[in-house]
Amino acid sequence: MKTTIVNIILVVATCFSVTQALTNNEIIAEFQAMRNGQASVITVETEAHSKCGLGISIALMNIKDQIGEELYKQLLLRPTLPAALPTEHFIIHYATAGVDTPYQASVDVNPANGIPDYIDSAAIIFEHVWTTEIDTLMYPPPPADGANGGDSRYDVYIRNLGAGYYGMTYPETQLNNRQWTSYIEVDNDYVGFEGYEGRPLEALKVTAAHEFFHSIHFGLDSYEYDYRDNQQSQPQPWWLEATAVWMEDVIYPDINDYLIYLPYFFNYPRIGLGNFEGASGNHPYASCVWPRYLDKKFGRDVIRQIWLDCAAIAGYNLLPSIDEVLSRPDSNYNSSFEQAFREFTCWNYFTGTRADTIKKYPDSHLWPPIRRRMAFTQSPFLYPIYDTIRTTDAAAGDTLPQPLGANYIIIRPWRWPGGLRFYFDGDDLSGFSWAVSVVGWKRGNDSLFFMAPSPGTGEGTLAVRDWYRYDSLVFIPAVFGMIPGYDPYGYAFRVEYDPSLTGNVPIFDSLPYLVYVNAGDCAEVDIHATDANCDSIRIYA
Repeated sequence: MKTTIVNIILVVATCFSVTQALTNNEIIAEFQAMRNGQASVITVETEAHSKCGLGISIALMNIKDQIGEELYKQLLLRPTLPAALPTEHFIIHYATAGVDTPYQASVDVNPANGIPDYIDSAAIIFEHVWTTEIDTLMYPPPPADGANGGDSRYDVYIRNLGAGYYGMTYPETQLNNRQWTSYIEVDNDYVGFEGYEGRPLEALKVTAAHEFFHSIHFGLDSYEYDYRDNQQSQPQPWWLEATAVWMEDVIYPDINDYLIYLPYFFNYPRIGLGNFEGASGNHPYASCVWPRYLDKKFGRDVIRQIWLDCAAIAGYNLLPSIDEVLSRPDSNYNSSFEQAFREFTCWNYFTGTRADTIKKYPDSHLWPPIRRRMAFTQSPFLYPIYDTIRTTDAAAGDTLPQPLGANYIIIRPWRWPGGLRFYFDGDDLSGFSWAVSVVGWKRGNDSLFFMAPSPGTGEGTLAVRDWYRYDSLVFIPAVFGMIPGYDPYGYAFRVEYDPSLTGNVPIFDSLPYLVYVNAGDCAEVDIHATDANCDSIRIYA
């Protein structure tokens, strides 16, 4: 992928992410402001610069029965635009005069057919998106809307959205307990979108890929999200957003619009994948790193398989669906959600100057480094190093990992014989577990060591031999779980230098239960048995 604009947009929108409990009237007011191209009318604790209004649209969808069918339909009235361009799968609606007039409306040369070239290009873009998402990737098409918009083809309205929105997908008519019909609005010129001056079609491309995938989501399971604090006004549709951002790069890999969101992930690794709260307002968009990991590790179709499994049951069952798909005997994935999440937290260290674009993320040389919680460069004589931080500590909320979040603690080894012993004592968790790893990093030769803390006590140990082989040892405490959660959890750790941790590993030493070694095309493993007992070591290549 070409290195396009890394600092594409610093403020592309003032989109609303639902991060607090709202009244029905507040939801309606916010939705109307969004429809009218106005800034948010509600003060929220967010730095979000999101590209679509999915969160508030879903919040409105969830209160439809409370506000009544008539008011809901009134709020969702489609734009009235005088012209339309029908294609095989779409009807592209547009204006011929006024504020909604498309970009360079007088340009009609390619082809010269009486239709602005911007509209012709939009039609080509959306048909390409359909071909990729439906015909190539084999997602089911979005539910047909009958005669709404003219006929059953999918309707796209090109208008001046204002407020910096790229586009929006609106759930319109409920079909059953999972599915809604929908329609899309996209901006008419993308004027004012920093990084896209004079190139609005680039912005339109990623918008079409993103928003049309939302229309597919509404046909699979429109309720595939958790509610923060069990409040219907606080939907957390992170999987919809993460996979929609992922889809942008699948279809248009050279635009790299997603790069602007990544600091919201790599600067806040402690925040769980699906948390919209506070400064993490863009975090779920940046959590596209997770489907990118799944894509690279297991193949592109794994995302579709997870979505199909989600669609089998209405409501939020994403986390067990991930586990179900990865662990199916007939899938050849030979993994689990927990195992994949452990490795994912390790891969996230390999970005920027540490990138491995062959065996890990292909674009990771463009990505920011993961934020560390602590770093140590100690001589062997100054060990042990240790720290304790619990949820009762004042800084806990801004420091400790939430479920599906992680901390990164960097240790710089000395060129000295021996190794390190890691001792971990995590908070007792209810419904969650500790997933603790150590990355041994040296360019071109990294190792991943996985600790298995006791489910009952949260305690675990791990030994790393010959520490001088690595430029960094990265200690990664993470919280794993297959139920949603947003509270941080505390832990204590202690790292001791041990001069005896050299050479080959004695077969009866305290071993991690699983070690990944990346040693190039060929690796030699020496195994020395010290007795005739029936011990076994399995090596997977």
